[in-house]
Amino acid sequence: MDMTETACWPMAEQMIMGTALMDRKAVVDFATCIEPKHFSDPIVARDYALLIEMWNKGESVDLLTASMYVTKSTGQRLQDVAYRLTDYTRRVASTIYAKQHAAVLVDLWKTRRIKEISGRMYSMAPGVDVNEMRSELATLMADTAQSVTMAEATVSELSYEFHNSPAEARPMAWGIPGIDDLCGAAKGTLTVIGARPASGKSALAINMALNIAKFTKVWFVSLEMPKADIVARVNARTTGINLGFILQKRLSDDERDRIAKAGEDHADVMENLLINHAGSISTIDFMAQATRKVERDGFGLIVVDYMQLMTPDPKLFKTEYDRVTEISRVLRRTARDLDVPILALSQLRRKDGNDSAPSMTDLRSSGQIEQDAHVIILLSKSENGIRVNVAKNRNGVTGDFDVWSDLSCGRIGSKPIEHTMNDTRPALPSWTEAINTKDNAPF
Repeated sequence: MDMTETACWPMAEQMIMGTALMDRKAVVDFATCIEPKHFSDPIVARDYALLIEMWNKGESVDLLTASMYVTKSTGQRLQDVAYRLTDYTRRVASTIYAKQHAAVLVDLWKTRRIKEISGRMYSMAPGVDVNEMRSELATLMADTAQSVTMAEATVSELSYEFHNSPAEARPMAWGIPGIDDLCGAAKGTLTVIGARPASGKSALAINMALNIAKFTKVWFVSLEMPKADIVARVNARTTGINLGFILQKRLSDDERDRIAKAGEDHADVMENLLINHAGSISTIDFMAQATRKVERDGFGLIVVDYMQLMTPDPKLFKTEYDRVTEISRVLRRTARDLDVPILALSQLRRKDGNDSAPSMTDLRSSGQIEQDAHVIILLSKSENGIRVNVAKNRNGVTGDFDVWSDLSCGRIGSKPIEHTMNDTRPALPSWTEAINTKDNAPF
């Protein structure tokens, strides 16, 4: 353990107590961001808890009244309590740095807790269930995210910063007609796409991701589709070739050439699109990886397909509603903390008949998703392609409209590509050929 950190803990804790006893205004700041658990010394933690208890009751918090209150609550001698509380105040030269000292104390607590949990993980015997440690880490991250920040500014300052921000701060265009007229990929926002199966939500997400990848790196977290399906959809989107033919590997010579040429023509875009195809990811891992991708590697967009397949800690979130609520909060918190747009696909509740257009109440565990999302886009089929309903737009207007689509090749919003060719596409093998060919055997 770092000796410097060990020495800082008691000093920081006693300075917090001394500041609280000398400045009643500091107690107000401390009560919103410091808890007794943040103290390593149990005696100081108890004294702090009693001071906050006094403040909550509306009593005056000063050296004399605090000494009397602690004496009455603990049964200790008044002389001993008064000497200890007075010693706290001797360590404080000025109370003007109260907020900074509070932040130091909370940071030291986080460091101590991470070291404690990590040490127990390393010392565990084989076969021990790690869910308890995962739960503690999840709780620690939640506490960290909910801690009160001290960032403050006047409206005048914020207005000047907003109106004099560079052009790069403007939202990126999704590249989809109609949607771009209402909303864009703004930093720090969560956009949710909801649709029933085969309505084009994955195709729309891939189209958006490819359009954004022209300008910045995109992290595409695919929890539903295997990597072969994603590659096939990207190739179909960039070439206009039927997706079924690509998945079945029934490509003509001309189509193979088109895929190769598209790979060369769009090499920069393909390099900017990073696919995570692990099939599952916990909320803790997602936040950790997202932080590295954005802060270290410079990624500018995160796509999650789809959000209900993320896995929060099962010990903390046991019901389906609690699970989806936590996933939604994690996505929103990650977008805000990293200042990056997140595009997340969502399941809809099952309904008898799929002909009616979906509404926000059809989103699974919709209450929290409706609250957390900045933009909610609902899709349904129409005679002219896809019906898009921007059902929620926190920073703009809503509306619904038709967008051209060709789901056979996964193209949405862009015009079809015309090709002439000699069809040399191979036919599917017969059943007899399939069962006699190892590579195509059905079992």
